[in-house]
Amino acid sequence: MKAPPWIILANKPRLLRGLLRHFIQEDPSLQIVAEVTDLAHLPALASKIEAQWVILSFPPGGPLPEVADLLLMSSPSTLVLALAIGRNHRLPGRA
Repeated sequence: MKAPPWIILANKPRLLRGLLRHFIQEDPSLQIVAEVTDLAHLPALASKIEAQWVILSFPPGGPLPEVADLLLMSSPSTLVLALAIGRNHRLPGRA
């Protein structure tokens, strides 16, 4: 049997993180291994525990956090899922 992907929740606001935690924990094929509220700690933690997925949020009205690029460069096999709350966001250089 394949081991469940390890997931780090690093998104804000807290209410959304709690909602995601609830739904992810309902699925036995997924496993949350950490939650991070300060994105400065995210790269070291993701590297230390070898998370397969990281879920984070776009800041209100802002671009994708720089930490997402850092994660993708340092751990190309890590899936980074970025959530936008309340509006659509476009990644720079993409239509």
